[in-house]
Amino acid sequence: TLAGYFSASDVVVNPSVMENSPLNVIEGLTYGTPAGAFDVGGVRELITDDCGAVVRDRSPAALGAALEDVLFERTCDRDALKRKAERHAPAAVLRQYRSIYDELVAS
Repeated sequence: TLAGYFSASDVVVNPSVMENSPLNVIEGLTYGTPAGAFDVGGVRELITDDCGAVVRDRSPAALGAALEDVLFERTCDRDALKRKAERHAPAAVLRQYRSIYDELVAS
């Protein structure tokens, strides 16, 4: 299952240079897997130092070095991973959209 793959992974990698809110990162965080990605779109909102690495230099070498750091040098905060996952889970995003919609309709 997808949950099994993410749970068995040591890190989720998103090497895209054109992303807004990468689903694979959100899914990885949901299953407690730290992530590494280039600094594009909303990636910085998803990945913080306590749950992965955001890489400004868009080179494979920089991404590889950051992933090594996440895998071998850092201890990821599992509570931070859980909070990120809860905040960006589809049900939570739906609630946020619904709240905005209700507010707009009421005004």
